[in-house]
Amino acid sequence: IGEVLGTNVRGKLSECGESEDTGYFRSGARYPRLVNGVKYINNYLEADYDTGRGVISDFSQVWDDDVSAFADPAKAIEPAAAQAKMEELAPVHKIYVKSENAFKLCYTSDGADTEIDAVSGEEIKPLYSYDDPKEYGYSDISGHWAETAIRAVAQYGAGLPGGEYMPDKAITQGELVSMLSRVIGYGAADIDTAYRVSYSFIHEDEKAPESTVLREDAFVYLIRLMGYEKIASMDIFIPGFTDGTDISPDKAGALAILRGYGIVEGDNDSVRPKDDLTRAEAAALIYNYLNKE
Repeated sequence: IGEVLGTNVRGKLSECGESEDTGYFRSGARYPRLVNGVKYINNYLEADYDTGRGVISDFSQVWDDDVSAFADPAKAIEPAAAQAKMEELAPVHKIYVKSENAFKLCYTSDGADTEIDAVSGEEIKPLYSYDDPKEYGYSDISGHWAETAIRAVAQYGAGLPGGEYMPDKAITQGELVSMLSRVIGYGAADIDTAYRVSYSFIHEDEKAPESTVLREDAFVYLIRLMGYEKIASMDIFIPGFTDGTDISPDKAGALAILRGYGIVEGDNDSVRPKDDLTRAEAAALIYNYLNKE
């Protein structure tokens, strides 16, 4: 990667740890940045490989210029103290699970996402808490066509806060970015950070947190997240919906690929590309993507 992309990237690559598989639908690797020898999950270099041609087909990065304010790892509490605090917050308990056609007694914990401040030892509260039934049960989705998707996405950790989901309300770009950033495991406590870790699927010059999102634009964001942006840009796709000609020509490929995967199914064979995406539709889109992945 350094040889192909030049001196600037080589310098950043020297600050990264071992490569991690990006997963999703593509061949590639993500190189997490290390700060003071500790992984900084919100900074990384990422490359996609064209295995047929043996070349790097795409490259993206999220990189903060100033990391001087990061806490000194030497000030961290001892691992044993951290483990004791985490066990206090998320105690281990027994469950039965079926595995390999047999029932097994296992130990588990409900606190897989529990995190504590390594210096103070106090719990770090997530941006959205789903422990309270009001947060993921929602009082206004019972019987809604997207109820299953909304509940599942929220329990996955990519829902929207509040006791009411307001499923038929148009979603804002900021809300959608927050949900998608959590899908890829980089949810952030503030919207600016959420955008920085999401520039792989939404370009910086597209940032408009308070604006609503057209359905066709949401299709493009998801295609970028899947790593198919260059393929989708080829002028070879026919979306196949009755109103498929209404979509912007440069976004038709995104819709066709999503339809091919069964992620976008349409409504009575129409897809309404110029309509605003609703909160319910956003949950359904993410739900379908996660199931296909």
